[in-house]
Parts: sequence; C-alpha cells; structure tokens
Amino acid sequence: MAISPASHILALRLTPHVVIGDMDSLSRRILRALQKKKVELIRYPRDKLYTDSELGVALAVARGCRDVILAGVRGTSTDHLVGNIFMLAKKRFASVRLRIIEGREEIELVRARLRIRGKKGDDVSLIPVGRDAAGVSAKGLFYPLKNEVLRSGSARGIRNKMTGKTADISVRNGSLLVVHRLGDQSPSFLRNSGTFAMKKR
Repeated sequence: MAISPASHILALRLTPHVVIGDMDSLSRRILRALQKKKVELIRYPRDKLYTDSELGVALAVARGCRDVILAGVRGTSTDHLVGNIFMLAKKRFASVRLRIIEGREEIELVRARLRIRGKKGDDVSLIPVGRDAAGVSAKGLFYPLKNEVLRSGSARGIRNKMTGKTADISVRNGSLLVVHRLGDQSPSFLRNSGTFAMKKR
C-alpha cells in the first residue's frame, strides 16, 4: 500500500503487508507502529519518477497479483485522482485487472471485453481513453451499442443505465474507461471476494 492510507489502515485495526513510497507524510508514531508490527517498508527518495500509487501497483504485479484494487486514491488532490485514473491505461499493467474503488463507484479500463455486475438502474459511463474507441458493443444497458464508434471527447457514452444484474461491454480498437456507479449495494470486490486491496489468482 502507498503511504497516505497507512494511518487509516491501522485505525481500522488492520495490518498491511507492505508500505511503499517516499514516506514524507508518515509520522514517527505511525512508522514505529508499522515497525512494531514487522510490516515490510520499502522507501523511495522523494524525487522520483512515479507516484506512490504506481509504485504500489508495480510491486503487487511483480509479486504475482493479477487482480489489483486501488482504494482511497481520490484524496483531496485532483491531479492525483486524474493520474490514478490514467494509470489504468498504462501498457505495463495491461496483463492484470486494475480497478479503482471510490465510494460506490468502480472505475475500470476495458481493452477487449468486460462484464460488470450490479443491479437494474445503476449508472454506467463509457469514456474513450486517448483516442476514438471503435467496434464498441454493450449489452444489458438501456441504450445498447452494437459495433459502434465512441469519439474521444464525446459525451455520448455518459450515464447509461443497467437493465439487469449484468452488462457486457466490448471494444475492438482502442480502450474505454468504464465508470460504474452502484446503487445501494457494496462494490463488487466486497460482494464477491471480501478482498480489501489486492489478491492473487
């Protein structure tokens, strides 16, 4: 996990396996608590090429995780939120399932196919990333799509609705950011696996 959530995790009486980053916001009290619990600490210099979030994801992938969930990455900084969203599209993470969970929103990138689970009436937005997305099909949405083009910068894919418990989305060329706003149910990783942050498979 990155540094900022460390105090929150300890406050929940949970113990992280790893804390990674420059540790500039880590208080001495929290650092001592982590050391007492024998948490693995991986320190980077403050002047580095990657954010703590990206370092954490890269470490998880290097250690065999194939389903990685980022939680609490919104914070109070818009630049970090945008950076974390665009991190989903990085080619270096294309081999793993990488999601952002914020409140009742699940944010994920689809490069080929994706099935999302929720309930009737959930909001689903499809946003092209970087360039136009071609060959876009979507089943299980109020406005279905069949082999269509979503233009970069267009609002056409914003705020569709699920018509049932699942929706299937596919894209032939390009990639889509899928933003799933849930109703009153918990995010899928809590419903399906009970995993808090990341899991191996």
